Amino acid sequence: GDSRAYLLRGDGVLRLTRDHNYEQVLLERGLDPDRAAEHPAASKLTQALGFGPVVPDVARVDVAPGDRLLLCSDGLYDMVDVGSLAAAVHERALGTAVELLIGEANRAGGLDNITVALLECAGQPDLSQILAHLRSQTLFERLDESELRSLATVLERRPFRAGEELMGEGKVGTDCLLLVRGKAHASRAGVHLTTIREGGHAGELALIRPWRRTATVTATTDGMAFVLTRHAFESLCALRPTLGLRLHRTLALRVADRLADLTTRIEKVQRAVDGL
Repeated sequence: GDSRAYLLRGDGVLRLTRDHNYEQVLLERGLDPDRAAEHPAASKLTQALGFGPVVPDVARVDVAPGDRLLLCSDGLYDMVDVGSLAAAVHERALGTAVELLIGEANRAGGLDNITVALLECAGQPDLSQILAHLRSQTLFERLDESELRSLATVLERRPFRAGEELMGEGKVGTDCLLLVRGKAHASRAGVHLTTIREGGHAGELALIRPWRRTATVTATTDGMAFVLTRHAFESLCALRPTLGLRLHRTLALRVADRLADLTTRIEKVQRAVDGL
């Protein structure tokens, strides 16, 4: 069809697709671009899904961390110069950038439907970075270098945006969240409990068994976390029993700390009641 894909890298824009319409046919025959655009059949599609067999255009495109891919309908590129907006699009969060593009197209007239999808190629931290993040986690302070390397292989990478709910109070969880970049806050019944910063974690008790979350964790900034699922945790413990023993000991200590804290709170409440 006549939807397009662009590669946005820094301030530059590279168009990745060719239009499947008669205007493109005329251009490939050497016709002047202005005359091709004015042809009565310029917008007639030469290929489209749903109207019989198609021959897809296939190409390999190498992307790098930070690159963005823009997919859009002609309702966008007919109205605005994508190249002129590249820098503005690149420096904004994905959702904000999409709103910017649609807004510019509407301000220019918005003569057709405007469909926009924006994807970003996120950089994958190398092993040394992952190990550094794991060392900063008190949850794994008992693990040696070899065990940390084994743990690094089972982590899932999870980017997040400001305002995104990462864990929901009352929902059953089966994973632990390890904050690598950004901030989040934990709240219970709408009351702020604590701020989770880089190197912090949440939901670790779900590694023992499915656990009903006692708080909601919401991202306050864009960032990234590692996720350790209970399935991955159990598989790793079965493969490396010593590692599993150390992690279970740490988790047991966390449970003991929570129990001690809960006991202290109950005692305070009891004393308050007795004093009435």
